[in-house]
Parts: sequence; structure tokens; C-alpha cells
Amino acid sequence: MAAPANTYAPFDSGPGSSVTADTWRKFMTGLASAGVLQDVAGELEVYADSSGMQVKVRAGQAWIRGHWGEWTTESTLQIQPPTPGETLPRTDRVIVRADFLRELLELDVLQGVPGGGVPPVTQDNAKWEIPVALVPVAPDATTISTVTDDRRYAGQKPVVHRLRAVNQAIPVPTTDGDLLALSFTPHGDCHANVSMTVVVQAHQGASGQLAEPSTAMLGLKLRRASDGVDVAFGDKIFPAEVIDWNTRGVRGHGSTTMTLCPDVTLSRHEKYQVVLFGARTSVLGCNVVHLLGTVTECSQVQDA
Repeated sequence: MAAPANTYAPFDSGPGSSVTADTWRKFMTGLASAGVLQDVAGELEVYADSSGMQVKVRAGQAWIRGHWGEWTTESTLQIQPPTPGETLPRTDRVIVRADFLRELLELDVLQGVPGGGVPPVTQDNAKWEIPVALVPVAPDATTISTVTDDRRYAGQKPVVHRLRAVNQAIPVPTTDGDLLALSFTPHGDCHANVSMTVVVQAHQGASGQLAEPSTAMLGLKLRRASDGVDVAFGDKIFPAEVIDWNTRGVRGHGSTTMTLCPDVTLSRHEKYQVVLFGARTSVLGCNVVHLLGTVTECSQVQDA
């Protein structure tokens, strides 16, 4: 006996003839990932021309979860001036938003926090935002002159590097140092997100810590292999006793997940290492440390 789909559309009659916006999103989302439509007008390119606290967006179209929007003329978006006396720079983010509750597509600016990172986009049942550009705002800015392209194009699939390293002989010295390193080379100039999981395994009765809880932190950093320079730092865990495997059950298994700076900028000409670092203390038993995760190339870097 045939088993019909729970939901289907569009048809001229029957249950499949009543198509709501929610149903439309469900079956159109699979056709192409959200993003700017290529080769249409100015492709929503964002630029700054030192004409004040504002950026300009060229005409173009966007596709977000089955919803389409077109801007037929250039748009101007205002950038909030820094608070008087501010000493730290911030980064704002230009986005296209599909607002499912207000039923519209719009360009907008997400304001960053001075001294903080890039404001995240919101992607949930109420609204879905896609990045278009990053706008650095100096603490004394009176005009905007620089923009970094951050567009994703509709249907563009991210390049994902899956990384894994295993250390079966954790050093005993108590000096600070690198514990594990994973190497990769990006396919092109890009912005990337890095997410890593640290897993510790030990035989029953083993004890030890990857980092001294009272004095040290466990963390991730991104290192450029050509000159050994650490170009970005991610999450740091303090105290690091979360990786104390003596209290993690019969097999002494512990794990934690860390992210390394969303929107890290990478160059196709460089080789990089994702490095797990911390302070190493006395280790007993046959212990194994795994570092595994992904580097996702989210968007190409282009001249603004």
C-alpha cells in the first residue's frame, strides 16, 4: 500500500493546493542555499567612499530560504557613530534579512561591540540573516572608508576541511606549551570558521590533567606555518579542570568543544595550523588525547 508524504505541494487541488509561506520555505530551501544572486546588477556589493558614517549597497538580488528580494537602485545604510570618548574599535556587519513575521526582505546593519568580535547573524524560525559585508569602525571615526566583502552566493557550498590528530604520549613536564597541532591549506582567500573538540581517554584508574586548574588555561590558536606567527586565538577554558579525566567515569573519558574565532581570514598562499595549547602537568596511565574538528571556508575574500 502506498504511503503518501505527510506534506506535499504545489498542486491544483487536494491538501497540496493550500501552500503557506512556511510550506513554501520547506520545499524551496533545498533548491539552493541562501545568498546573493550572482551576475544580477551589482550583486549587492557594499562599498564606502568616505562620504560620512555610511556605506552604500549596489543594486542586486538575494535568495533566502525560498524568498526572493530585489533592490533595483543603490541603497545607503547608516553606521552608528562611536560613543564620545570610546577607545576601542568595533566591527559592524551588513546583512540581508528575511523577516518571516513581518514578511519582507531588507538590508540592515548589525552593530558590533567595541573591542568585541563580529556580531553574529540570526537564523531561526522568525528570521534568517545572511552576511554581506564587514565594516571596521575606528573609535574616533567620522567617516567610513573601508569595507570587507563578506557575501555568500546562493547555491555556493562551503569548503570543509575535516581535521584530526591524536597524541598518545602526553609530555610530563609542567611547562606551558603546544599539545597538539592540525595542519591545513585553504583552497582560496576566504573567511573561515573553526570548531574543534578535545577528547581525553585514559585507562581505568589513570589520573591527570591537561592543564593545571588553578594557574593555566586550555585554548585554541591559529598559527601561520610560514613564520610561526599566531594570527588568531579562540576559546580559552579556565579553569581547565573540565578536562580532568580522573572524575569522568570508569574509562576516564572527558571532552569539550571549542571554537576558534568565527570569520578568521585565510590566504590561499599560506599553510596554517590549529593548535591546542595549555600547561602540562603530571600524567599517569596510558592516556590518549584527540583533537578533531572542522575548518569551514565560508566565503571568498574580495576587494571592497
